[in-house]
This record gives sequence, C-alpha cells and structure tokens, in this order.
Amino acid sequence: MMANTEYNASSRNSGHKIALVIGNGNYGPENSLENTINDANEMAKLLKKIGFKIQGDKAQLDLGYSAMKHILVDFQASIKKESMVLFYFAGHGVQSNNRNYLIPTDNFNENNAPLRGSDLRGRAIDAENILDEINDRHPFATFFFLDCCRTYDLRNDDLRGSRSRDLPQHSHGLITMPAKVGSLIAFACAPGTTADDGRDGEVHGLFTKYLLEHLKTPNEDIEKLLRRVRNDVLKASREEQIPHVTSLLTYDHICLFEQEGNDFPQYKI
Repeated sequence: MMANTEYNASSRNSGHKIALVIGNGNYGPENSLENTINDANEMAKLLKKIGFKIQGDKAQLDLGYSAMKHILVDFQASIKKESMVLFYFAGHGVQSNNRNYLIPTDNFNENNAPLRGSDLRGRAIDAENILDEINDRHPFATFFFLDCCRTYDLRNDDLRGSRSRDLPQHSHGLITMPAKVGSLIAFACAPGTTADDGRDGEVHGLFTKYLLEHLKTPNEDIEKLLRRVRNDVLKASREEQIPHVTSLLTYDHICLFEQEGNDFPQYKI
C-alpha cells in the first residue's frame, strides 16, 4: 500500500520562519521600475508582523550583482532543517536558454554595455539555482514569490555582424520553473507574459498588491490564499494578467500566518 504523504502541518508551522525580500527598481532610464521598492518594503514589514525573521531586518533594495550574491549566501547559511523559508523578489527577470534570471541593478557587462543574453550567467542571478541551494538545506517548506515578469530590454546576441545587434530586444516574462519537493513557486503572471507594475496612482504592482492583502489572513492555507490572489488579479486586469503557481508542498494546510483564537476580524495590520 502506498504511504500517505500528506500531513496536517498546523502544529509545525510556528517554528523557524525566515525571509529574504529584495526589491530592485533603479535600472537606469530604459528599464527603471516605479513600484518595486514600495512592493519590497511593504512585503518585508508585513512578513515581520506575521512572524518571519527578515534577512538584514528589512527589505534589500536596489542591489547590484555582488550584493545580491552575498545576501543570498548569508540567507542560505541561516536556513535550518525544518525552517519555513520565503524568498520574495520584485524587479526585472528574464528568460534565456530555458533558465530564469533575476536582474541586478548594475545591469551592464564588463564593458559597461547593456546586458546581452550571453552575459546573464555571469551578471544575473539564476532563480532555479537559488531554489536548489535552499532545497539542499532541507527546510520544512519553501515559498518563492517572483514579481519580476516586466518587459526588459535585453541586447540581441543572435544578430552578429548586424547593426540590429545593439538594438534592444524585449524579453517577455519568465518560463515556468519546476518546484522542488516541499516548495511552492508563485509567479506574478503566466509563463511568457508580463506583469502590471501598477496602474495610475497605484503604489504597488498588481500581483504584490493582492498578495499583501491576502497574506494578512490568519490560519489559512497558503494555496487557498494564492487562489484568491489570482482571482483578484484576474478581475483587476480583466484577465490580461494570470498569476501562475507551481507547488510540490508535501504537507496539508500550511499557514504563513498563525493566530490563536477565533476573533480574526479584530486583527489589524
């Protein structure tokens, strides 16, 4: 008989909860983003209020390549076995050769030229490698929230010898990324599409706006919460933006925010 791999995790949610929150927006005039700094700051504040220890005690903002590498190494070293781990990134992300890359703010190569596809392995952060490094430390559960599917101008590697090679080539969104056992990945939009960085007058990107709203709900399964986020984004965008989730969580009813008692409407954040 096959063993039952689903467990009630409610008694195991209140252990070591840690998060790394990064927001990059200052990419220069061609690729700057308006709301990612607000997104990251508010996400870090909320996660702290619901019991997460934040790496560096606050959101990490406008990080270059070396700074992103260093903070990731420090964060990974802090993970304990059975930790609940959350990684949030707001900024630019691109796909190249079936990999997803998170773009640092020093988004130029060693010749001070804008990034090309061939530069990404040495000048951007491979998102799947982050997940692999976290998974190697055997946490209880890992949550990846990627609000980085904006249009990004990536120089064209393929048009060698052509004047068009130095013209920007728009990179549209990310590709789907397989979750590791015990992890959940939430993308701001469907593979190959782009996310809304915020409507006129808004201070948050559309995905993060509703993520912030629903993560405040106590004692609720995270996968249910993300379905509500998706539905709200669908409605607000008139179905132009569709958040995408891949999950291999092995426990039932994992809550990011636990609160004792039943008087939930009185809770204020």
